[in-house]
Amino acid sequence: MLSPGRFGMSDSSQFLLALEFAGTGAHPSSWRRDDSRAEDLFAARYWVDLVGSADRAGVDLAFLPDDFGVASTGREVRGRFEAVGIAARLSAATSRIGLVPTATVTHTEPFHLAKRSRRSITPPRAERYGRSR
Repeated sequence: MLSPGRFGMSDSSQFLLALEFAGTGAHPSSWRRDDSRAEDLFAARYWVDLVGSADRAGVDLAFLPDDFGVASTGREVRGRFEAVGIAARLSAATSRIGLVPTATVTHTEPFHLAKRSRRSITPPRAERYGRSR
C-alpha cells in the first residue's frame, strides 16, 4: 500500500477535477452554438484560451483526445489537431494543469511517441533539477 506523500502523491482524500478537451464539446452539434468558436478550432489561440479558462476554474487535469485523421460522413467533417502537439503548445500556457494527451500507437511506434512527448512536454533538465530541490 502506498502512503500519502510517497512518489509526490498527495493525501488520498483530495478530489481532482478533470476535463476532456474535445473541440467545441462532446455533443455532435455543439459547434452550432453561437459561442462555440468552431471557426477557431484549428488555431492555437483557441486551445490556449481553453486551458486558461480551465486553469482559472480550478481544473487539475486536461485529457486531449486524438484521431488518426479527418473523418467525413457526407455533410459532416470531423478532425482535430494531434494530441501530443496540442499538449506541447499548452505546456507553455499553464504550469498547474496536468496535460494528458491520448496517442495512437497503431500507426506510430511507441518509442517515437515517448521521444516526442519527453522532448516537447518535459521541462529542460536545469528546470527539472531546480524543481526537485
